[in-house]
Amino acid sequence: MVLPAAGRPLPSADGVWLRHGEAEWVAALGDVRHYAYPVHACGVFLSSRTLASSLYLLAVRLLGQYASWHTLGPYPPLDHIHPWTISTLGPYPPFALIALCTYPHPVHRMYDMAFRLAESCITDAKLSAEEAQLWELLALAGADTHPDAHAVRLKLALVLVGSDPETMAVPWNVAAELEAYALKAAFVSPACRLGLDEELLLLSQTSGLARAGQRTELTNRVLLLEARRAACNHAYQRLQLG
Repeated sequence: MVLPAAGRPLPSADGVWLRHGEAEWVAALGDVRHYAYPVHACGVFLSSRTLASSLYLLAVRLLGQYASWHTLGPYPPLDHIHPWTISTLGPYPPFALIALCTYPHPVHRMYDMAFRLAESCITDAKLSAEEAQLWELLALAGADTHPDAHAVRLKLALVLVGSDPETMAVPWNVAAELEAYALKAAFVSPACRLGLDEELLLLSQTSGLARAGQRTELTNRVLLLEARRAACNHAYQRLQLG
């Protein structure tokens, strides 16, 4: 599957729009014009080969309320061309080229896929101009208040724990995201839930633990996580003792 690198993903009320013709955006790409995503043999999953392609796909999966596609200038309107359309609801075809196209089916943000993809979005090397503009683009997803959106942003923050903030700084307030996640934990889908140790690690890496005493909900959340971890450790010890 191929996506147009020259199309800058932008959120809109009815989907993700790919804006073409931005000289600064295109200049940062160098010789890159498309991102290729091999399709898994099962026909359902995509894989990415580079950090830039991972970041582009992540942006696409997070920025729009629907995974529908449109194009903005300098091309003719979509109703004046005959786009080749494919559906993301079923298996992907062996090879799909997306240059000027639109998905015919409205699909909600793909939080579960974005959550899994987050682990591929990290590097220890200095970001290239291409990678840097894609990373900055993710800041636009910070306005999404869906419970799973908080989980995806926290997963990205977790992946970046221990990395050089000068290389990839988290573009949102992690402590605020933790608070929102704790308050909406009951509504986070199973595919996007952080593990016990993951959530406690993030709390320890931010001001989250200090702020926990300021709100009953956060205090209870920390106590619950610590109690669950203690119970898991106790059960493991009992298994070890036979």
